[in-house]
Amino acid sequence: MIDILNTEENFGIQELYELKIKTTSNMRIGDRLFTEGETVLYFSNAELSLLDENLVLRRSSGGNQNRNLILWRDIQSVRFGIDKGVLSELDLHLLLDNKIAVQEAILVNKRERKTADINGVITLSEGPLGKIFAYQETVNGFEKNVTGTVSSNKTIDFGIANASANFIVDYTYNYSQIANYFIGSNELSGIFRVEAKTRLKDDVEGKEKTGIIIIPKVQITSGLNIILGSKATPIVGNFMFTAISTSVVDKKQSPSEKNTVYAMYILDTDIDAI
Repeated sequence: MIDILNTEENFGIQELYELKIKTTSNMRIGDRLFTEGETVLYFSNAELSLLDENLVLRRSSGGNQNRNLILWRDIQSVRFGIDKGVLSELDLHLLLDNKIAVQEAILVNKRERKTADINGVITLSEGPLGKIFAYQETVNGFEKNVTGTVSSNKTIDFGIANASANFIVDYTYNYSQIANYFIGSNELSGIFRVEAKTRLKDDVEGKEKTGIIIIPKVQITSGLNIILGSKATPIVGNFMFTAISTSVVDKKQSPSEKNTVYAMYILDTDIDAI
């Protein structure tokens, strides 16, 4: 038995698994040509939330004084958010190998108070990138823009004349404990299809059932950040896409998807129960 829910009511936040973003036509993404129906992004787990809807109020009127007889809402589009999407390392490498995702540095600003050694050298906690702004302490406070020589990755030599002097140093460094990858929205332009599974509990029997979520037409409207810790699974931060109403039925499209923004099919059992 399958129940079909084609409604936005009580959607809330859905815990999903096996979420797939698929192509709806042949398209080139990065260095790879994807064929129609091929999975571009696969998340083993993710959270899906409904953010807002674009509604049109329609009415049918007639009879005495041309009164409104029927009122209904026509959903034109719905904006969704995906959060905490879990990628496998294999999927991440496929994105990188095909130049769909690129690595980006995580730049962090840091300010440190340091005392120079007997040679006028200070050692920073991190390796600075770009400009360094150093301020030497004097009897009147701090003197602006003292010049020193970066003699190694983390040390600055202010000269022996500044031995034991105190300094404030502002700089930027690359946070390397995690890797940050980015997929630009321009790389994922076009129309995609979203398919996913969720688990629901029957209010009467208390039985867990599988829900199949289908969003036939989506446009990805933001970039994706993928964070990878030294011992962590790749996690995708929040990104957004817009589901668009399917006003025309494609030959390969299920009749139940006609004029659909999204639908959920509830099966009569948990098909993935262990």
